[in-house]
Amino acid sequence: MSHAESVVNLPYPTPDAFGVTPASTFDETGKRVGDASIEISLREDGHVMLKMLSGYDDGARVVLGAELAPVTVAETRMLRVLRESSHSFDPDGKPLVKLDIDHVEGEASCTDPGDKASRSTMPLPSPDRVVNVPLNLLLRPLGQDGVKVVNTQAFFCLGGARVMGFNAVLQDKAEPNGAPDDHIREIRYAPDGKSFISWVAKAVAPKISFWMNTQDPGAYVAHRMPLYSKGPIVYVIADGVDPKRLIAR
Repeated sequence: MSHAESVVNLPYPTPDAFGVTPASTFDETGKRVGDASIEISLREDGHVMLKMLSGYDDGARVVLGAELAPVTVAETRMLRVLRESSHSFDPDGKPLVKLDIDHVEGEASCTDPGDKASRSTMPLPSPDRVVNVPLNLLLRPLGQDGVKVVNTQAFFCLGGARVMGFNAVLQDKAEPNGAPDDHIREIRYAPDGKSFISWVAKAVAPKISFWMNTQDPGAYVAHRMPLYSKGPIVYVIADGVDPKRLIAR
């Protein structure tokens, strides 16, 4: 394996995960503010493409994308992420910093489209455990075979290009409104606190959560996070999931 390659093997999507999962964007009060969608598609060359759209109708929004290649690990079909991107827009539709990760080239970049357009880059760490976009695949093993924690890395542009360690920890129930025996479980995603920058970020970062269905771990349920750096916190919830179960009263 060359340095310019992710070392993270992700579960291959279940057959029913392919296609478009319609969802909605909610603010912290539980008000629906816009459409959202999660699309997983298969290219002719066998690569899996992931695209996620969320945000406010006629307002702030974000477009996420990832390209993944099939690999075989211990006779099991898996995926390895090749490229990732994140492009956000402010409430007026003005493009904000664009984030790109190229695991093949071993490089990540931040492109600022402002008046003084600039692009900063950095090499990805070795080993490369960075996963920004296909987190729904990364977190799928949680709750299976006793797995309760997933360690990963994330790339950020706020304050300059940087990579930070993160932990995803499975909770005992679907906070804040779930029951201990509920099959919808919350996953808390936060900086691991192992470096000074990570420790500071852990102390001040807003709560980021994902939710999974332990009876159908391949299905997208919901997530909660800032729409972009210093942006509004939103919930993106799959259609058919009751928002009242997940959004704090």
